[in-house]
Amino acid sequence: TPPAIPTGLIVEAQQTGDIAMTWDKNTTDTDIAGFRVYRGNTAEDQFFDVLGHDIIGNVFTDYVDTDVLTDKICYKVLSTDKRGNYSDFSEVVCVDRPDMVGPSNPFLASLFPTKQGIKVSWELSQSSDVVKHILQRKRRDEFSWTNVVAFTPSEPLHTQVFGSDIYQYNYIDKAPLVTVTYEYRLLAEDEAKNSSSSEVKEVIPLALTSNLEIFDLEIISECGDEAIKKYEDLLAQLQNAQTSLGSGGSNQTNVTATLINLLSSGSITLQQYGNMANQPSGTVNNFINNQIGQTQDKLYKTKCVVRLNWNFLEYERNIAYIEIYRTTDPNLEPEFFNVIAEDELIVYDQHTYITLDFDVQIKTRYYYKVMMHMKDGTESKFSRKIGITVQP
Repeated sequence: TPPAIPTGLIVEAQQTGDIAMTWDKNTTDTDIAGFRVYRGNTAEDQFFDVLGHDIIGNVFTDYVDTDVLTDKICYKVLSTDKRGNYSDFSEVVCVDRPDMVGPSNPFLASLFPTKQGIKVSWELSQSSDVVKHILQRKRRDEFSWTNVVAFTPSEPLHTQVFGSDIYQYNYIDKAPLVTVTYEYRLLAEDEAKNSSSSEVKEVIPLALTSNLEIFDLEIISECGDEAIKKYEDLLAQLQNAQTSLGSGGSNQTNVTATLINLLSSGSITLQQYGNMANQPSGTVNNFINNQIGQTQDKLYKTKCVVRLNWNFLEYERNIAYIEIYRTTDPNLEPEFFNVIAEDELIVYDQHTYITLDFDVQIKTRYYYKVMMHMKDGTESKFSRKIGITVQP
């Protein structure tokens, strides 16, 4: 006689791809051996034995591939006894297959600044399970995104189009924005909370006033990496020698060993070794201190440069010169430091300006502000204060 048919099959799909299932315990058969779990893509599909052997107990976890086309996954269970008999199958239970695949990427086609706001043109995700699109915005120099608008497939914004055949757009961001660079992106989210994003696009809103403003000031330090590494390694070797000399005592054996290590590492020359080889430890210690000082001086004087670049929309005006303000004290406002003539500026993409500060030292932090002066006598507002530590 075959064992009883399993009852009470419950199947739950997890977002991790795990399928957890339980069924009622068999309390009627004394020679029950176990159970077998079968899986198919539809209730009418051919089912396959998941493990190929009996399962002891009434709990089982399966893992399925989530990157497939079918939306469902189905299971049924049978019982086996110790004599090799099989029961009929339980009822079939189907659940939605775990969805870990994001929707197709939406496309942010264009951003166009107008007096009314930023006109946004897009192409939405074509995935059928998308439940929401979200337009997001942030300043380029910030990290957190702000939701501009969110809409579902049933809302008018999902299909609305404005403008002429020459230029069409889908939405106007009318938020009061300052004239700095903003980044926009469009997200698509599906029923399982998976999301995908368009590429990020940038736009500068039109100026709402006639005030001249510098924005998006950025600074980058650049150094000769090889020279800096050489001096840093040399300094470390000399400092280690100084520690060794202090901890090993003043005996001549320790002094000689310290000098030999410096010579073998290239930290001192053969002539310097010869001059110090028979000197007492105090003289050798003074020599090493002097070498450390010279190396630190060379390290700090190794050539570095700070590059400043910023945006300035009023490029149609005649720029006369810029003033750079600088300080090393974080608690003070930068003081006047240098004047750069208009013909010494590097101009990129019409409204991006670049200049270089060569008078910097490694491992020093500088704070900058910039002001631009026009040939008609007007001047910009100060840029924001921004700091950087000069290092490779």
